[in-house]
Amino acid sequence: MFVELGGKTILQGVDLFVNGGTSLVIVGPSGSGKTVLLKTIAGIYPPSAGSLSFERSPRMGMLFQKSALFDSLRVWENISFRGLQDRSLTMPEARALALEKLEMVGLGRSELDLLPVELSGGMQRRVGLARALADKPDLLLLDDPTAGLDPITGNMINDLIVGITDRLGATVLSVNSDMEAAGRIAQFAVMLHEGKIVWQGRAAEMRSSTNPYIDQLVNHRINGPIPTVTFTSS
Repeated sequence: MFVELGGKTILQGVDLFVNGGTSLVIVGPSGSGKTVLLKTIAGIYPPSAGSLSFERSPRMGMLFQKSALFDSLRVWENISFRGLQDRSLTMPEARALALEKLEMVGLGRSELDLLPVELSGGMQRRVGLARALADKPDLLLLDDPTAGLDPITGNMINDLIVGITDRLGATVLSVNSDMEAAGRIAQFAVMLHEGKIVWQGRAAEMRSSTNPYIDQLVNHRINGPIPTVTFTSS
């Protein structure tokens, strides 16, 4: 599969197969195409060449990078947004659904009527996860769910993801910049570099792999096949 955006090829010949009910994490350096791959799977970007297919049409839920909550909507309106827009939910039903999903992520009634600006970063991420769960997805897409969070809050979000996905039995595809977390929340992993898959295998094997790309990324090595920026003093 190839994806071009703005005249630039972002994904180059990505060939990936994911079994239903498994969890896969996508890792790689900044600008390697991780989020573009996730958004292509979500249908936001169309492939320029190649194809994307599912065994059956899945119900998708997506947690966007930094949550992407609607600033002017209350928490319950954010979570039940789709049902309110297509009028498949009445307002009482939407509030009830929002409360159910909030409780799944460790929040509750006291957060229902808050605006996103009234929430901490970790709470916003949990509301974003609650919104992703609103339609009982069998395919859950997570774009860097702990980016920008402190380590304690990040670990809490990761534990939530593991617990929720175990309960749902959903297929989970996530982008993660935290290599330790990536090994915790997923069974399998793929690494992208310059829009190509350069390694794939079990997530637990990332740290011990001799592949030079994954070794450099996981162990934070300066020297390796991934170019790094060198700063010199004048």
